[in-house]
Amino acid sequence: MLQRPSHGQSLISMLMDLAAPETRAAGLAELQSQGYLTPELQDVWTAELSKPRYTSRHLSGIIAPERVRIQKLLRQVGGELTAVKTQTVIANFSRALEFAGHGHRLEAARIRQSRILDFGSGVWSSLSAAIMLYAIGFAQADAFEPFPIGPDMVTESVFETIRWLYETPASFALLGGTPQEMKQRVAALDFTDLEEKLTRLNDGPGVVSFGPVRLFNNTDMMENGHYDLVCSNSVLEHVEDMPGSLARQREILKDDGVCVHTVDFTDHRAIAPDQDIADSFQMYYDGILDEVNGLRAGDMEALFILGGFQGATVHLVTAPEGYVDQSRVVERFAHYSLSDLSAAVNSYVLTKV
Repeated sequence: MLQRPSHGQSLISMLMDLAAPETRAAGLAELQSQGYLTPELQDVWTAELSKPRYTSRHLSGIIAPERVRIQKLLRQVGGELTAVKTQTVIANFSRALEFAGHGHRLEAARIRQSRILDFGSGVWSSLSAAIMLYAIGFAQADAFEPFPIGPDMVTESVFETIRWLYETPASFALLGGTPQEMKQRVAALDFTDLEEKLTRLNDGPGVVSFGPVRLFNNTDMMENGHYDLVCSNSVLEHVEDMPGSLARQREILKDDGVCVHTVDFTDHRAIAPDQDIADSFQMYYDGILDEVNGLRAGDMEALFILGGFQGATVHLVTAPEGYVDQSRVVERFAHYSLSDLSAAVNSYVLTKV
């Protein structure tokens, strides 16, 4: 059993000793003496690091090309730090607006006079969508995330998004913006001391401003009647106080503004890497709500009406016939119709009543 280290040099300095061939033996010995490695693990590490590929090379020289390969793979398959997620967010709300007859709101001339809010922008890539929306042409593109963010991850996601824009600008020219215009707009944003500013945001209610792009952690700091568009992607299913959230959204929205919310009604454990859940609606059968509020489509739509909204529903994903086994549904969900239980992902386009 490993012992909890309580003294000696720092873990970072010991790991740095492993980088150079001439200090690896001492580094491994120190890791073992401080309780980070058992004798058995030390033997395994020693055997691995004695292989020819390590004997005359610094680990940094081995890791660097692997890092490039990993980044290339991420660009292909997507992830929190890549711009694939940002593209999905923009594509979802664009498609919903077109379907609901609000496509004119995405005309180039109009978005250049419009302000948009990414509501619930995430703790790892909080600014990515807002930056890209500004690059596309919106006059103001803000983000809101109420939970503590990861400053280092958000910083990395910002620069990864910008790299994507510079390397593949055509893939982001979704709403009429030209690659040259998008690059010029992003180049004008000042990200000096970005990680430090993001770290301070976790200290309490505040905002980090880059002029036409801002990140809020509290909606009370936003102006009423300020936004032409408020959009979210897989956010409302996590909100505990839906009436309060909708009331505040209605306040910050212009009278002729539009909210576009994509809601994922599935059991999020099914996509969590640390969960062994295969059924997209497992919560129907075990009653466990994992970081979701459990509201179904009918609940959500009723809350929109009570909150002073009207609008259209876009059914993006619906469970196939026979997928939901109503005979196994627990009491919490037993009163819902099969239609409600089968709704997997919907987009809602809402205007003020």
